[in-house]
Amino acid sequence: MNTTQQLKARAEKLRAQAGAAEARAREAERSEALRRKIVAGAWLCARYGPDLSRLGPEARADLSSYLTRDNDRELFALTPHPTPTTEKQP
Repeated sequence: MNTTQQLKARAEKLRAQAGAAEARAREAERSEALRRKIVAGAWLCARYGPDLSRLGPEARADLSSYLTRDNDRELFALTPHPTPTTEKQP
């Protein structure tokens, strides 16, 4: 193997290592973001429990607008979003 081939092989190996390091960093960021969400949710549940009426009206409104899936809304005793009706126009 000549020097050019060795350098190309080394460059490819370094690119692969850099890609793997970037993937590990992205995974760590996702894990940290998920942990923050879990900790914040645990704090909210410990502080207020299932009774969201103890939250201020602004926080309840924010939560209601944030939760779009009916099964998520059900966890917090929020009413399901109304299903949109399609009206035929003449």
